[in-house]
Amino acid sequence: MDAMTPVLNACCQFLGIDKKWLVDAQPLQFTNQHEREQALIRAKQALTALSHLFKV
Repeated sequence: MDAMTPVLNACCQFLGIDKKWLVDAQPLQFTNQHEREQALIRAKQALTALSHLFKV
């Protein structure tokens, strides 16, 4: 269950932020340790890929 994505989208819209990138790190709750670790690895990889878009 992802309750934060709609909240973050609404906040960004309210603030006038047109471009945003949300990185999913699910599942973190109600899963076993291995699944949480894999989710965090995927999220870190996504953040690394995004960071390369903004290097100057």
